[in-house]
Amino acid sequence: MTVRECYEKFGGDYEGVVSRLVSEERVKRFLTLLLRDDTFVRLSAAMDALNAEDAFCRAHILKGIGMNLGLTKISETAGMLADISRGGYLTPEAFELFEELKINYSMTLNLIVGLAEGCAGE
Repeated sequence: MTVRECYEKFGGDYEGVVSRLVSEERVKRFLTLLLRDDTFVRLSAAMDALNAEDAFCRAHILKGIGMNLGLTKISETAGMLADISRGGYLTPEAFELFEELKINYSMTLNLIVGLAEGCAGE
């Protein structure tokens, strides 16, 4: 799978990220760094602990990561979650957004793993 194909599958902004990072190889390198990032794990822990302040912080960081890497669905959902949790409490909508984020994040990571392992077509 190529980097472009990976972005097509998870609905990301391929053209935008390549224009920021200059080459497909750099995009791939930064995408694979996401596999070691613990922001989502820490967001999950904050949501489980009902810690709105930490959830806000982690969601905000994930929004930025998503924006920089052209991960549109992750960035948008994390941004909405950050906005909701900014008020200091977690609403039912926050948990719905977190479930949506969890699905998108998992699918995206699975595709990045495939990209990193050099799946079919590469």
